[in-house]
Amino acid sequence: MKISTLILLIRHAEYDTTLNPNDLLSVQGRENAEKLAQWLKQNYQLDALYASTLTRARETTEIINKQFLLPIEFKDELQEYNVWPLLPKFSGFFDAKDAFGWQHQQTLSAEYWMFAERVFTIFREIINTHQGKTMAIVAHGHVIGTLIRSLIGGHRMTIHSEPTGVTQLQHWDDGTWEIDFLNRREHLL
Repeated sequence: MKISTLILLIRHAEYDTTLNPNDLLSVQGRENAEKLAQWLKQNYQLDALYASTLTRARETTEIINKQFLLPIEFKDELQEYNVWPLLPKFSGFFDAKDAFGWQHQQTLSAEYWMFAERVFTIFREIINTHQGKTMAIVAHGHVIGTLIRSLIGGHRMTIHSEPTGVTQLQHWDDGTWEIDFLNRREHLL
């Protein structure tokens, strides 16, 4: 029987940009994080909880953890990095010969690949530590997008995540990856 590791990638809740650089959650962000925490508790039994060390992710994770009471592992490697200006631009809408932008991957900057390697390394470490378990990782939009782009095999597009959006991945012990859903926010309904 194949064993699956379940990974919930969660973008932090909305933060109050008027309070920067404090990076604190907005009132709405705290409310949405509470709703997310309740939804997670109703739908998952978490074995591990990870988060970026940036305040907005820390605060979101601490609200989630009120429902789970797990030790939180904060990781600097999960911090945000703006990759938007580093991604290649494509003049055509779609190129059937290069649908994933593979021909352009070599043009991505060393700066982008350093960030991507940081993301790969921490996810590999987390998954290897918790094989066969269920974990939540609270991070940032560009961290989540970089991981998803890498899993689908191309860096042709950005992948947007809404605040408190949940992406569910499974990693099977035979090496297969599965994306179950992206950016789910039904907990806010």
